[in-house]
Amino acid sequence: MNELFYVCVKILQWLGAVTGTTYEEINIIVFVIIGPIVFFLLLIALIRCKFRVKKQNDKIISN
Repeated sequence: MNELFYVCVKILQWLGAVTGTTYEEINIIVFVIIGPIVFFLLLIALIRCKFRVKKQNDKIISN
């Protein structure tokens, strides 16, 4: 587990160096901004998919 953590830290440090920002800024961007956005987009996609499947099942049952 420690190795995975340090690999992730190195990736964040590399992203910081490439973009000219700090590790802390990249960390905030990834985990405070991008993470929740991705979570909510996936949640919306899941809900839409659930409604589509339900609609298809209702269509099959009614035929």
